[in-house]
Amino acid sequence: MIKKIKSKFNFLKPKGVGYYKFLEFSQSISDKSDDAHTVSMVILHFYPHDKRPLTTCLNEFNLKVTKKVNYWIDIDPDFENRPAHYFIKADFLCASLDLVGLYNHLSKSDKKDIPTQMAEQVRDAFLKAVSHFKDKYEWIYNPPVTGKAKTPTIGDQYRQEFAEHYRAYAEITYLISKGDAMKFEQVENMRLENYLSLGEYLRRKHIVENID
Repeated sequence: MIKKIKSKFNFLKPKGVGYYKFLEFSQSISDKSDDAHTVSMVILHFYPHDKRPLTTCLNEFNLKVTKKVNYWIDIDPDFENRPAHYFIKADFLCASLDLVGLYNHLSKSDKKDIPTQMAEQVRDAFLKAVSHFKDKYEWIYNPPVTGKAKTPTIGDQYRQEFAEHYRAYAEITYLISKGDAMKFEQVENMRLENYLSLGEYLRRKHIVENID
């Protein structure tokens, strides 16, 4: 959503605009929003009580969101040697667009908010550090489609929603622990590379064995 908004309105890495407020603003407009609606949302979210002329507020906002600033982002890229739960939490925060939470998790900070541009740079640094996972663990991140095409059922819909909500990690933890919930925490304390390697093997085995 944020990338689409930037493409349409030239919002290039905002400076001085808090991420949570910018996210709220971005969700209030869409690709179908006209200029009048976008302007009204800018005023509503960022200048609701400002008595300056409209053009002054808009020019200031445009400057904040277009002036490029590089933040120093220090992220350890070696996630595979960290406990699995450390990566799993980071991936959930990133996927849910909680980039302030992602920053706090990776930097051991406790910020209430951070500039949008910093939030995006944290996200990009994290995704770059784990970008090779989709190739290394293909049966986790891009498993082949199996079975014959059929009309989707309500069960298919619920299974898809379940998979999107919990992602592959809940299934991996379940498979490694053999369904023993008392061992979930122990499993997610495994070194991430071992967790994903074993998880991919078990998930692949499960998929292959259930092909008609």
